[in-house]
Amino acid sequence: MALHKNALAYATTEIAASMMNSIFTFYYVKLFLNTYKISQEWFNVAQIIYLLWNAINDPLFAYFQDNSTHSIFKRRRYSILFGAPVFALSFLLPWFPWAEYKQNDWLIGVHLLVSVCAYDALFTFVLLAQCTLYAEMSKHHDDRLRLTRYGVIGNVIGSSSVFWCELLSNSLNNFRMFQIVCVLVALLSWLAMSYTGLNARSEYDVDVKRPTKDVEQEVKNSENEPPLSIFRGYWQIFRQRNVLILVMVNFCTEFHMTYGRNFLSILANELLPSEQVSDFVKKLLYGSVFVLPQVFVLLWSPVVQKVGAFKLYQMTFYIKICTAILMYLIGPSHPWILVCFILVDTIVPNATSRYLGILMSDCIDDDLKKYRRSSPRSSMFFGTNALFTKPAQSLAPMLVVAILNENGYEQVKIGEHFDPDVISQLHSVMFQIICLFPLVLGLVQALIWTKYTLRDSHLKILPKYVDG
Repeated sequence: MALHKNALAYATTEIAASMMNSIFTFYYVKLFLNTYKISQEWFNVAQIIYLLWNAINDPLFAYFQDNSTHSIFKRRRYSILFGAPVFALSFLLPWFPWAEYKQNDWLIGVHLLVSVCAYDALFTFVLLAQCTLYAEMSKHHDDRLRLTRYGVIGNVIGSSSVFWCELLSNSLNNFRMFQIVCVLVALLSWLAMSYTGLNARSEYDVDVKRPTKDVEQEVKNSENEPPLSIFRGYWQIFRQRNVLILVMVNFCTEFHMTYGRNFLSILANELLPSEQVSDFVKKLLYGSVFVLPQVFVLLWSPVVQKVGAFKLYQMTFYIKICTAILMYLIGPSHPWILVCFILVDTIVPNATSRYLGILMSDCIDDDLKKYRRSSPRSSMFFGTNALFTKPAQSLAPMLVVAILNENGYEQVKIGEHFDPDVISQLHSVMFQIICLFPLVLGLVQALIWTKYTLRDSHLKILPKYVDG
């Protein structure tokens, strides 16, 4: 079985997930704040419950996928195949109002709560299976880089969905067209994920040919391996310092990406004057911030192959710190420099996050060797990462909305405030958010990352079970 065929099957779910997730994360906050006009109280309630739901569903799904005897959990491709149609339906929930909404209506809060919780549950179920496929298709660093490249190409294709939504819906002004586009995206995503479910294979599948010696060793290990309880399994993971360092760094990355996706259009519309930066250029900017990071992943692949993912992560933390300081010193009065900074600030965290699979797979390989397991606990590792990082998806919008509303945004968006001083103060706060968030996050990440020790997986030579 050729690895490139597997990589294609892996990448089709990447296309589907990036199509839906790019639209979901870019539009749902803007839609509920500006179109449905949800109150800040209901917005925060929904985000807090969403945060708690995230803390529950990720480790549970991860445990069942690694330890259940049911094939829909145990076999990664079946999780994707049977989860695909429900995942696609959950994506459609936010875009269709349940009634004629009035400002601050409680039903808007319930709609947001159901939408984010249902979408996250299905996103977790399907994407955990895809992440574990990444770790289990091959242990070889070059093979994992190939999967990354295929996945990135899929992400480039899928991420363009935001640009087409912006263009066809005229930035949500033609809401009916936006709904039609979302239905088409859901249908295409279902078909793409189904291809993965029917064709993807890992080296732990029974129909994959592997060296007899390794199979016999795994059978022996399996017979001697005691049943792993959920608490014991996660305790073994939490005790590994490299895992904790990695998830803390990823929490900062997820926070950075979430605030960027959710608030880019809100911040840019206020800080980039239309007489200097046209609406078409803004639409191009909103679409490109989802596509360009994937292009840079392809460009950085030779660097990762040569120096490893650890050093690439380290380098990007310093880039974030330096560019944020430089932008803050230049100030907000140069809109085209601000456009360039937004592009860099979006590309860096989104591109580096694509190499999480390599770093997490190194931790999984280390755990497999340390505890002499018969099979890797891949889902539990990615579930642990999600347990720590997913709260950032709630905390980032809650924090930014609170800061903006404290400085008059809620009144400005409904047209109650036209005081130049209030608007000037709001713009000043927005600019500080754009500069100080990446600066603080970059400093924290650079400090933590110095303690990470699994740095040399790119130098290891392993036998290829799934040969390209």
